[in-house]
Amino acid sequence: MITLKNPVKGRLTYVDKGGIISQYFGENYQWYWDNAKTNGHDGLDIATHEGDEIYASIGGKVVNARWSTYGGNSITIITPVGDSTYLATLYCHLNTIIAKEGESVSTGQIIGTMGHTGEWCFGTHLHFALHLYSDPVPNTQQLSYPTGDTFTRLNYENGFKGALNPLFYFEESFMKYIIIGKEQYLLYEPLKLAFNIGDPEELKKLTNNGLVGSPINTGELPTGYLVYPLVDKSRLKDIFGL
Repeated sequence: MITLKNPVKGRLTYVDKGGIISQYFGENYQWYWDNAKTNGHDGLDIATHEGDEIYASIGGKVVNARWSTYGGNSITIITPVGDSTYLATLYCHLNTIIAKEGESVSTGQIIGTMGHTGEWCFGTHLHFALHLYSDPVPNTQQLSYPTGDTFTRLNYENGFKGALNPLFYFEESFMKYIIIGKEQYLLYEPLKLAFNIGDPEELKKLTNNGLVGSPINTGELPTGYLVYPLVDKSRLKDIFGL
């Protein structure tokens, strides 16, 4: 399982310490469909203060560290995570870029500062996005970077052009993926909710949104959790105001 550290200082919360999640993965469907032809927001927006330090969530090679029209000052880091498989972590709307193209950075290293640059930036925040790549494959969706690195983007037809939901990967994540007997659950830690995702169709939706790997096998649910029937992750905000 890929594990990421928080790209801003502290834990991701709803209070103005350590980063407010101002927009979740999959939100605002109509705007993103009209402007980017995706099924909603393709990353996680984390709002802190102008100039706050931004850290590499995972170490790797900096393949892009420059201005883009929509993302403003942006950084892309590529990390090998398997046989010919790579994780791309994207950081957008930075005020300043510290990391240099072509260099290797370590997990937790300062790579830039918080800003509000780029045409698709509405207020100071970090747009943090994930993709999985492979080595180049002929006749596939490919991306080439200024360093000369070229990759094939995986899962391009998942409705988000291959983007994955970052919340599934944070070391101190809101969500944990577990299995108890024949039942599978997503545990939502802030509200102590356990969502049963045993239905294959709903599990497929979550997989398309970035749920990967095998669930952690546990003997029983942690104490204090309320069990809810199957719920599509994209509906959590509508149902519970998350």
